[in-house]
Formats: sequence, C-alpha cells, structure tokens
Amino acid sequence: MAITNGSGEPQPQTEVRGFERRHRRSIFFPLLLVAAGGLLLLSNMGVLGPEIWSSLIRLWPLLIIVGALDGIYRGEGLAGQIFWLGLGVLFLLASLGYLSVNIWDLLLRFWPVFLIAIGIDILLGSRREAWARALAVLLSLALLAGVVWFAGANFTGRGATLQSSSVSQALPDANAASYNLSMGAGLFEISGGAPAGKLVNGEVRSVRQRGVRESVTELSDRVVYTLKDESVPVTLGNNNDRHWTMQLSSQLPAALDVTLGAGQARIDLGGMKLESVDATVAVGEMDVVLPAQGEYSAEFTTAIGKTVIRVPQNAAVEIRVDGIFPIDVNGEGLTLNGRTVTATGSGPVTRVMVLNIIGSTTIERVR
Repeated sequence: MAITNGSGEPQPQTEVRGFERRHRRSIFFPLLLVAAGGLLLLSNMGVLGPEIWSSLIRLWPLLIIVGALDGIYRGEGLAGQIFWLGLGVLFLLASLGYLSVNIWDLLLRFWPVFLIAIGIDILLGSRREAWARALAVLLSLALLAGVVWFAGANFTGRGATLQSSSVSQALPDANAASYNLSMGAGLFEISGGAPAGKLVNGEVRSVRQRGVRESVTELSDRVVYTLKDESVPVTLGNNNDRHWTMQLSSQLPAALDVTLGAGQARIDLGGMKLESVDATVAVGEMDVVLPAQGEYSAEFTTAIGKTVIRVPQNAAVEIRVDGIFPIDVNGEGLTLNGRTVTATGSGPVTRVMVLNIIGSTTIERVR
C-alpha cells in the first residue's frame, strides 16, 4: 500500500543507490565452509589420507579468489575486489607451477595501491552507470599491471636463455661466519662442502643479474656474507629455471639466515659446523637435512606449502610443529606426541621449531 500525505497524493519513494543498497548475503564462504568441513570430517574418519592435503594446499589461492568474488557479489566495492582477484590469479598460477613470482615482496613494497583502489571505489562505487563500473574495473586492472611493471618484473617463457654467474669468496681470517641469503623465486639449493679456503662457492642462474646484490663484511672475528635478490621476478614457465646453487664453508661455525619468496628450498646442513639456522619460504616447499651432530638452534617457517625435515640416523632431535594440518612421521626411532616429534639418538637433544601456517609437514629418518 502506498503512503499518502495530507493531500491524498502518494509520496515519492527514494531510490536506493550505490553503497546505500542492501548488501547481498554471502554464498561463496558458506559453500567454502561446507567443503572444508566435509574434507576435515572425511580425513578424521580415515577416508582421506594425508596425501590429499598436499594436493589441496596447491589450491590455496582460491581463498583469495573466492573472497574477491564474494565481495563483488555482495556489493562491497569493485576496484579493490578486482585488484584482489588479480592477485589471487597470480598466486594460483604460481602455486600450480605456471608462474614464478615473489608476490610477497611486491605487496610489501606497493601496498599503498590498495589506498588508491579504495579511493576509486569511493569515487565510482556509488554510481550505477555502466561507464563508471567499467572505468573502475579498468583502473583496478591498470593498478595491478602497473605494480608488476614498475617493480621491474621480467617475463620469460619456457626455454628462454638465462644468465649464469659464479659466486666465489675467499675464506677470510675469522672465527665464525654469518650468511644472509635471500632469493625471490625459483629453486634454491644450499649445502656445506665449499672447497678449502672458500667462504662460499656456487652459481646464480636467473633471467637478470643486476638485481642480485652481494657483499662481504668483517665484524671483529666474524665475517658476514650477504647475497640478496632485490628484483621482483615474474617468470612464466618452470620455477627451476631460476636456480641458485650455494656451497658454504664447513670450516667455520656458521649462523645461517635463508629466505625464499616462492619456489623450492633444499637445505642440506650435514657436515656444517652450525650455530643457528633460520629459514623461511613464503610459498612453496622447504626440504631440510639436519646435521648428524652438534648443538645449534633451528627454526623453519613455511607460510604456505610443504615442509620436509630429514633427521640423520643417530641425531637426537625434538621437533615442535606449529600448524593446523596433520604431521606425517616416517622412520624408526621417531615418536609423535601431539605436535612434537622426538627422534632418539646419541648426544644432547637439539630442539627444532617448525611453523607451517597452511600446509603439510613430514618428518623422516635418513641414513
């Protein structure tokens, strides 16, 4: 029934526009919760094995994509959601192996673009005209493309010619060494066993060399070696095309700090005189071989992906795993109690911290 005023004429109704419209209820996240609950239930019932999580982890960027689609469906702005949708697609391509990109560094450096996207939503989001919505979409896509472009990204197809350069530093007169190694994306292999008289020896193979910074600093009786990838690589093709191989000195006690944005890190600590190790992989896989002996502190973090810790036969280690996904334990002398894995062996017990925020963790014995 129409509302009338004193003159008997119907009062005009105010049209609800833009952000004043009632938001639709979410349909994407309820469906996501139903799917997640069903998978967890089947896992707890033993219907699904631990290997299913390794496959599902590769699809984690769907959470970002679903969130963006949900925001668009509910009318929570357009430019910002399109921007997140684009990032989600980049993450998904990287996770499936079609794209290698250090998106975390990109986000840390260019986060102010989200303020720009919000401003675009405020300017154009309240308008219902088709041209305004199309302009908001184009501007948000331009923002995403501009960030990748101005970050100095390189796009390279499979089979492209890569640049290789050797890395070699003589062993200085020092009593200990600190290594700060940071790679953007690709395959990162680190081990001991550098030739006698060498602090570090290896090869850096990537699309571009000018973005890699190397430095050696001597502080008192300690030498500090830094190798850092300061570019934002975006490589279409196999992640292993970008391949760093590093051999570190086994003569000096070493503190090791390793960071990999996206890809696979293979870290063999066997034979090294280790003081400490702190290794982080943002997206991808970390595979670590622990020393057979020695007292050291260790912390391994994989934000999204897979972590494998290999424990030598006679090493006594206590590994605390933080995360929400199951732990896979393989080999004799390994005991799982809650989220702590104990490896029996000789010598003092070394305590290792493993943080896997979204992903699977495997602890196994090796000979």
